[in-house]
Amino acid sequence: MNSGKKIDINRSTLISLKAELSRKQEEVTVAKTKNQFAKPVEKKQKKESDKKGNVWDTKRIEKNKQDGMTEEERESYLKSRSSLEAKARLYDELSSPNASKSEILAAQQCLLVDFKRKQQEREHEEGEIEYCDEVDDTPAGNYGDDDDWVEYTDCLGRTRKCLRTDLPVLQKQNQKLADSLGFQEETKSRSNSPERKPRPPTPPLEQQLVSGDLQREALREKWEKEEAELRKKEDIHYQDILYDGCP
Repeated sequence: MNSGKKIDINRSTLISLKAELSRKQEEVTVAKTKNQFAKPVEKKQKKESDKKGNVWDTKRIEKNKQDGMTEEERESYLKSRSSLEAKARLYDELSSPNASKSEILAAQQCLLVDFKRKQQEREHEEGEIEYCDEVDDTPAGNYGDDDDWVEYTDCLGRTRKCLRTDLPVLQKQNQKLADSLGFQEETKSRSNSPERKPRPPTPPLEQQLVSGDLQREALREKWEKEEAELRKKEDIHYQDILYDGCP
């Protein structure tokens, strides 16, 4: 800034500044009388009691639920809840990889749950997730055209889509999973089962119409013959007037 330069202020400039200042003072006075000032929003601080209250909300709801029950209902509710929690803990222990074979076999006989199959399916799902993550990390330029993608069906009946170059690896994994789950025996048993005989071809519509007309004509002649025989009888039984139904 050049301190030696003079600032030229004339009389009209001073008058304009004074008028602007008086106008602003008047606006402030009007705003004070109308209370139009924007008050700052006070930020409420959470009390320690509120934080602790959030922790006990679940317990309070549980207690209120039990208060509306009778003694018998409360005992049944607590018993079923403890039973479900014990089953959940047991399921987590048996489905973990650290579970022993003897414990798994004993649980399968009691609970009718194939924990080995559950674990194999979980490992298969994790392998597919890892493969999908690797595919997602691959740059877009390496994907190739749409012809490089193929669909295949795994041993669980699910339709999958992968690159043609990755298909042999996924088929080997799928075959390994099918062998471990025992699907190979089911496939062999299906292949050894006798084949169903194909149905005979349906005759054309014209032949069906002609055969239907011939049958109705034969029934009409039969009814006329039976009616003529009934006229010669004096005593008619109810079975004598029963006719065969149309096809």
